[in-house]
Amino acid sequence: MSLCYMCDRPATSVEHVPPKCLFPEKKDLSGDQNLRKSLITVPSCDLHNSSKSKDDEYLLNCLTISVFSNTVAKNHFDTKITRSIKRRPQLINKLTENANSTLIENFATGEYAEAIAFKIDAERLKSCLVHISHALYFHHFRERWRGTVDVTANFLFSQDSSQQDVNNKLLLIDELSEKMFKSAESYGENKDVFAYKVMSEQDSKGIRMSFYGANKVTAIFNKNG
Repeated sequence: MSLCYMCDRPATSVEHVPPKCLFPEKKDLSGDQNLRKSLITVPSCDLHNSSKSKDDEYLLNCLTISVFSNTVAKNHFDTKITRSIKRRPQLINKLTENANSTLIENFATGEYAEAIAFKIDAERLKSCLVHISHALYFHHFRERWRGTVDVTANFLFSQDSSQQDVNNKLLLIDELSEKMFKSAESYGENKDVFAYKVMSEQDSKGIRMSFYGANKVTAIFNKNG
């Protein structure tokens, strides 16, 4: 009997990692493009699969409007998400109710550009990323991680001036992670949507995820933490 990737309950289905909704359907792509090749799945109980479908949708919405996202994400928003918004306008209303204009800096060029900042539920989003981290660990190492996971996402910047130290720490972690994982093999058949790298040492393991290009998430699994 298979057990859930996240708990000791019996598995009742399989869960896509990351959620299948992140990967565009063929009808929304041009030509013979296929961005659902060899999707990753893990055994899951109902609690850790079907019951969190709304969280999967929230993750999708946040990622596709991220300033770091590529054209695949933009097209996904213009097609699948726009159809969802027409059916349920409250989806976008909830996400944009506290939106405001801001300036963002391109760290490579030092130039600034106008953008829209959204107030998101960071804890909800991090919970989604923790679940994905556990599932990827299960998939890659063929065992369940029973400890805690430290997750850092480079797109969760705060506009609050009092949080500048937090933003600087986030940027530093992202830069260090990029260097640590630079030479690691990249996994994933649909890299324009999702890819990941793995670091494995004696006392810790890490997974570096990329969503829609430059949305980077680092998950650290520390045996001593």
